[in-house]
Amino acid sequence: METGMRDWEAAIAAEDAAVAAEADAQACARWGPAAGLEPKQGRQLQFPLTAYSVTLSLQKENVPMSWLDRVREWMMEHAEAGFAAYERGTRNDRGHIQAVMKLFWPPSDAYARRLKDLLRALLGVVSSPNRPVFAVKPFAREQRWGAMLGYCQKDRGKQHYYPVAHNVSDEELRQGFLEYKIVAQSFRGSRKLLTRKDFGESVHTFYLQHISPYRMPLEQVVYYMIASELWVPDSTWLTPGLGHGVKYERAAAWYKAVLWPREFSILHTFELFFDWGPGDLKVWMRQLGYSVQTSWEQGQAQTRGTTADNITGSDVTNADAVGRFRGSCMLPGRKASGARWLGVPST
Repeated sequence: METGMRDWEAAIAAEDAAVAAEADAQACARWGPAAGLEPKQGRQLQFPLTAYSVTLSLQKENVPMSWLDRVREWMMEHAEAGFAAYERGTRNDRGHIQAVMKLFWPPSDAYARRLKDLLRALLGVVSSPNRPVFAVKPFAREQRWGAMLGYCQKDRGKQHYYPVAHNVSDEELRQGFLEYKIVAQSFRGSRKLLTRKDFGESVHTFYLQHISPYRMPLEQVVYYMIASELWVPDSTWLTPGLGHGVKYERAAAWYKAVLWPREFSILHTFELFFDWGPGDLKVWMRQLGYSVQTSWEQGQAQTRGTTADNITGSDVTNADAVGRFRGSCMLPGRKASGARWLGVPST
């Protein structure tokens, strides 16, 4: 059985190698061999202007910050435009560089490998004992320059974040960051779509994975799904009734959930996901036991000293119920007396 599996894997690898070799041959026939060429020659050689994504990391340690200066100088010499930033991975927390570049350079595997070799030589890791892990790829069909600029800024605001740019304006970076936030689920598989169709199943799954066995009201579970940046609502929540436009409050809450989920509140949760019938929403929420504050700033000031008791009162006796989310989102809650607030706990 094991022998058969190894033969099957070898056959697949051989097939992949044959496909890659054929693609390289086609690229060589169209643009010539990549060996010995550099991107700064691309315009003269009439190569196509191609966007590339680049990840520069080391297997066992952080990459040196000095690499950013070398990459910037290299982009100024070889690229039409480029942006690179120092960030940390979510799995191993190692510092690495994420970059995008526009080059007069063919979008083929052979030329991507040549580009990788040039970057390895630039950074002096051709024969490094600490294995470099470089990924150099032309943009996939669904990737866009603006959103990828935003992707490279995903650690913006963190202490370790440091960017360098070449022929990329501040406005391009701002717009790119907004575009990335809208399509973030395409880059981060952990942010799943919360749809009307699968609402019940999705809420139940989230509760079992992150909250159980502790008790928590439905609206707070849904709030955590969004504020923890694990879920994002799709546009079906904006579908109006026949002959009606989209309600502003619902659209604004959806906009907040997509772009700034950490600022999402219990009030936004009710406005987006639940219908409360005629009357004022805040009056209806008071009937559920919420104490409505007048401003987000007032509530933000109350987040200091949050404990497990602020979340579901007597239903929670262990701080583990909030440990998964502390520091990543505002915590909605209520005191043991039953008072709850729209976005952060009463203290």
